[in-house]
Amino acid sequence: MSNSILGRMKALGSAIVPGAKRSGSKKKKSKGSRNHRLAAKALNVGRKEYNQKRYGKAEECFREATELDDSYALAHYYVGLSMYKVDDLSAAARSWKRAIEVDPKSEAASKAQQKLDHVRSKASEVVDYLQERIKNP
Repeated sequence: MSNSILGRMKALGSAIVPGAKRSGSKKKKSKGSRNHRLAAKALNVGRKEYNQKRYGKAEECFREATELDDSYALAHYYVGLSMYKVDDLSAAARSWKRAIEVDPKSEAASKAQQKLDHVRSKASEVVDYLQERIKNP
């Protein structure tokens, strides 16, 4: 975890346990697990950054949340929002798809699907516009 994120999390009253396993585990973490609680705190720090339009810092926090708890659909959703804000639509779509994959019945998955549908709709409009411009320059 970067020092700035760690500092912000410490300010919220948490600390990362040195040597704690962050990623690579396929075991689903419960919402009461230490990693999930830390992920939720990282997500909250990220939301503050996002609301201040600091999308790069927000993305770092949201990604940290997904590393702590890969099954945290809301964190994946917010990674997608951050990537969308910096015009990385493919990364946004991957994150939203991951949110749906890890918890398909969650509100985060529903919101992620709405964002995916919106992006697809806009892409379709752009393709239609470009095709029309090619036909009628």
